[in-house]
Amino acid sequence: MKQRIGVIVGSVCLAVAVGGCARTEDPSRAGLGSSILNLLDGTYEDRAAERRAIRDDVLAEVEALAARAEELDREREQLVLTEATAAQRQANLDAQIALQQARLAQLDRAQDVDRAQLAALTTQIGDLDQQRTALQSAPSSPASDAELAQLQADVDELRAVVDTMITELATVE
Repeated sequence: MKQRIGVIVGSVCLAVAVGGCARTEDPSRAGLGSSILNLLDGTYEDRAAERRAIRDDVLAEVEALAARAEELDREREQLVLTEATAAQRQANLDAQIALQQARLAQLDRAQDVDRAQLAALTTQIGDLDQQRTALQSAPSSPASDAELAQLQADVDELRAVVDTMITELATVE
């Protein structure tokens, strides 16, 4: 029996000695000896601090991504608004050009009208209509906005000329 106790004590001593040699810092794999040593020398605390730092970095990155997402949402909303405004301007131009085409057709039926000027205005309104069509298919941009503004100015100028012709025609009749 004494011999058996000696073997058991020797085995335990050998296991502790071998366990001390095979130290691991991973708490899920550390044995009793490694766990005690890791607690005493601060390995577990260092590991926890490292994990907290990683967590803090990830949280900061998540916050930055959330802020960027909000910024992109605001930009998207502004683009939608800009696009809607451009579409409204396009629709207004469509109506104005159609009105001027109808007014020119009315002038064409009149007897006392300058046919050369009427032909030039008809050509001009056709050109403006083509420009409008081209702008409808172009994506909204500062350049297309400038072209749209110029087209509006050209339509306004044409309207003034047609108004003058109609006024002169009414005066003659």
